Amino acid sequence: MFWIIPNFGAVSAHTEVPRLTVREKFVLASKDSGDYSSFIWAGLQAGQSMALRSYPEFHNGAAGYGRYYWRAFADQASGSFFTEAIVPAVTCEDPRYYTLGHGGFFRRARYALSRVFITRTDSGGRSFNYSEILGNGMEAGLANFYYPTTGA
Repeated sequence: MFWIIPNFGAVSAHTEVPRLTVREKFVLASKDSGDYSSFIWAGLQAGQSMALRSYPEFHNGAAGYGRYYWRAFADQASGSFFTEAIVPAVTCEDPRYYTLGHGGFFRRARYALSRVFITRTDSGGRSFNYSEILGNGMEAGLANFYYPTTGA
């Protein structure tokens, strides 16, 4: 993105690419969760959460920032693995984003938004995007194990 942040999962319009194997889906998730920008993004998210005191029990200072940071990184990494590798391997979906490449702004924006719900299958067809919906849900469920619960 903008020749600064790597985007390993995008495919340019009208480009024919081979089907991803299960192993390649895991490699894609590894690249997306272990790239230098992942560490920077997790740091920015941790800083924002700390500034907003999202979890006061984490406290401030370096130790507090570290508590926010590892959780932000874990969120990001688990989200990548659930949405780009684990669920797509089970549902036979292609986790890559295929750009539209033509049309005006609103048409391309509508297409991009539709990809939250529609994705390509490994065989080249279209399907409901289980990997995006279930994968993010699974990530949120996993986060319940390492974020503090609020007293009810």
